Amino acid sequence: MMDDERFVIFGIMDVDEQVRQMAERAREERAAYARMNVPAGIFPSVFLVNPENGSYREYSTSADEELLKIPGKGEDFFTVFREKGRDFIDLEDYF
Repeated sequence: MMDDERFVIFGIMDVDEQVRQMAERAREERAAYARMNVPAGIFPSVFLVNPENGSYREYSTSADEELLKIPGKGEDFFTVFREKGRDFIDLEDYF
């Protein structure tokens, strides 16, 4: 067809559905970030933990980095938290 000047190919693409999906995804992301900001104002630290391997990283709103006595990042959150948690969790709440 490229050699024959009698033919012209037009393409029409309806992007309306794609735009709607992108807008919905953006709304969901804004809601997720808003949910994360609420705990950040209430709690001194938020730990993001990878459930597959236990690696973690702390996001803290407190100037006191040693508040929880847990390293800010590491490899085995659940073991570290069980060991260090005894120092700051009431024994009645610790299980």
